[in-house]
Amino acid sequence: MASFEHALILLILVAGISVLTRWIAWWQPLITYLLGGVGLGLVPHFPRMELDPRFLFLCFIPPLLSYMGLLMRTAGLVLARPPILFLAL
Repeated sequence: MASFEHALILLILVAGISVLTRWIAWWQPLITYLLGGVGLGLVPHFPRMELDPRFLFLCFIPPLLSYMGLLMRTAGLVLARPPILFLAL
């Protein structure tokens, strides 16, 4: 349960940083995420969070892959067919 709570806290922090990114229109989102992570790492009493890698693979990787699959063009899929089929064997 602690992994779920830590992941939820991190998602809320990322959402807050996303709002900050939209508010400061001239910064790139990745730079804002990087600076936000460094800033949170420098907070003295911020708890150290360790997430189980299996939890991350189970909860975050499948939605990202399905979203990227929806955005992929058919021509790109046809070009990527040989490596995909090779990995499936």
